[in-house]
Amino acid sequence: MREIKVEFPQNCPIRTRIYRVTKAPIHWHEGVLEIVFPLEGALEVTQNHEIFRLEPGDFTFVNSGCIHRLTSLQPEGSIAAVVTIDLQAYEGTFENVTHILFRSQPLEGMSHDFKKSRAAQEARMLEALFQCVLRRNEPGFRATSPDVAYQQARHLLCLSMSDFFELFYKVGRYWFISDYQLQRYNRTVRYVHENCRSKISVTDILGRELISKTYFSQFWAKFSNQPFSEFLLMQRLTVAEKLLLSTDMCLEEISREAGFSAARYLYKYFLKCYHCKPLAYKVQCLDYQSGVEEPEMVDPSEALRLLNRYAQEYIEPAAALRKRLDSKSCLELFFEIRDQGKLALEKNPDLDLREESIFVDLTEGKNLLSGRGEAGFNREHIIDLLTLVEAMDVIPLLRINYLVLKKRALLDDFLALLDELEEIFGVQRLKAWQYWLSFDTPAQQAEAAAYLARVRDKVGYSSAHLSIRLS
Repeated sequence: MREIKVEFPQNCPIRTRIYRVTKAPIHWHEGVLEIVFPLEGALEVTQNHEIFRLEPGDFTFVNSGCIHRLTSLQPEGSIAAVVTIDLQAYEGTFENVTHILFRSQPLEGMSHDFKKSRAAQEARMLEALFQCVLRRNEPGFRATSPDVAYQQARHLLCLSMSDFFELFYKVGRYWFISDYQLQRYNRTVRYVHENCRSKISVTDILGRELISKTYFSQFWAKFSNQPFSEFLLMQRLTVAEKLLLSTDMCLEEISREAGFSAARYLYKYFLKCYHCKPLAYKVQCLDYQSGVEEPEMVDPSEALRLLNRYAQEYIEPAAALRKRLDSKSCLELFFEIRDQGKLALEKNPDLDLREESIFVDLTEGKNLLSGRGEAGFNREHIIDLLTLVEAMDVIPLLRINYLVLKKRALLDDFLALLDELEEIFGVQRLKAWQYWLSFDTPAQQAEAAAYLARVRDKVGYSSAHLSIRLS
């Protein structure tokens, strides 16, 4: 029960392994992010006081410094792919990345809609993980250049921070997080991680951030599902668990070393989180450790066979939508989107379209069904368009004309379309897109106040995401 240092290939910040796991030792890594997904057989992943059951098609994050163990739920063992990223290689690119917590499992209390919206992100992340592992297990694979390896790991990190940053689970689906607030939250978490062994308190945060206690209480309540004092205790508890399992120190010594003011507080919070006494927990872990087996690397030919079978069952069905975009339809759709952008700029010379965004009018042309007796959105065409935009890695600016929605009785249908797009692309992508709801007169805008509130509930409250324009 100790820290294990991950050895990366020279100048390569990413490592992939395929293991046969039965009962892996208890350990932790510092400065790396580990992502585990079973290829064959169910796997139980224990992380600190949380236990996750993974089936093929699932994955989980093991954060830096997290005590964990992998246990097969099959007598013959399970096959798991493990992707490990050196976070320290990205500290210059992503500030505080070594202190960000990732998760793929909803917290208690998350709404059903929020849980449902994870499907699109999970499919996208699983495919990226799979492709990374597959490339490195193909016959004749040679170590990629440092630049290529850096970009591979960076892509996985970007997906993780976009969709699986634990903060998004705590905040919920409707509250917008500004960059300034996010930086303050990350600074606070980093300070706690680095100083929790000392006698710090909320007063130290107030002095560093130059804010009042009232403001900080309100700020923290928006971001976390636990009071700041409890968050601080949880970080100290993580330190205490490592000392408990890796040393012979008594509870008094551990509590002092971990930053607790007294052993009774360590005892109290340990019992609350782990549902057993500290020493009983140590005995359980020692019993487990006595029967562990080091994970065994799978033979390359066997690994490739497993990956090909996994692709047929879990990757290819999820990629069915992308397969619809063959080279011809991609080219046609690209020119259509480009032409729409040109027309928008001709009609509105002062329209500020960012270089990394692209214009899509949902209430014009092929995006609406045409024909006798037909009224509604051409959903298949819109999904193809947005799938292409996502593949181009740009941000769509979606224009919606309120008068068209009203005349065609599509006000409710537009909200239903947003629900469908959320299920396909995920809530975080939906809130990252830009929306331009246009009105012909100020009277229309006033009339639509209640409707605007319903749209904002789905796409976010920030004016950066939803703009109101008069045509």
